[in-house]
Amino acid sequence: MKRLLTKKNKPIYHYRDGVRVDGAPESVSGDLSGITGDLSDISGDLSGVSGNLIGITGDLSGVSGNLIGVYGDLSDIYGSLTGITGDLTGITGNLTGVSGNLIGIYGDLSGIYGSLTGITGDLSGVSGSLIGVYGDLTGVTGSLTGIYGDLSGITGDLSDVSGDLLGITGDLTGVTGSLTGIYGDLTGVTGDLSDISGDLLGITGDLTGVSGSLNNCEITNKERAKGIDIEDLIKD
Repeated sequence: MKRLLTKKNKPIYHYRDGVRVDGAPESVSGDLSGITGDLSDISGDLSGVSGNLIGITGDLSGVSGNLIGVYGDLSDIYGSLTGITGDLTGITGNLTGVSGNLIGIYGDLSGIYGSLTGITGDLSGVSGSLIGVYGDLTGVTGSLTGIYGDLSGITGDLSDVSGDLLGITGDLTGVTGSLTGIYGDLTGVTGDLSDISGDLLGITGDLTGVSGSLNNCEITNKERAKGIDIEDLIKD
């Protein structure tokens, strides 16, 4: 196990059956603000941990537990976060390299950025601005109501995503799948939507800048969209 260094460069250790063991215990609790170092060899349940984790690096694959109360910049974290749950409000940084099923994660993730390729799970409880986020979101499920910002660079099959996309902008070229269950004002969305399908009942807004054939879509409320003749996007 690699040693974790505090600000005073003193090694972290704990006692197991009366024997001193270097590193953190398999199950830890308390405020970890000020802890730095590589956690690549750490595993176990971190429920009960709190504090600012800026300065923490390494592969968190194998770590589990509820991280409510944890905050800070996780730019140097990577690996699978499957098993991590809790309110991640206050987490910021570049999450490129992070993967895993984030079911059970919730909170305001404004401030994160980077590639979310490899992230799966139900993100119904996540909110905030995802400006700067990109990558393939195939495998993400749940309602995205509460998410806003420029999602240019997002690709993948969003068939299992639903919710109100009011506040979403950007070029969605590369997004595929059935958008049945998506609703809201899409003013500000652009790009080639040729690969989407489904019933777009509930979609409103100015679709200027949207292109592509919506041959596989039902537009049952087309009189509410404006900016282009939406009939031009449907090829018989």
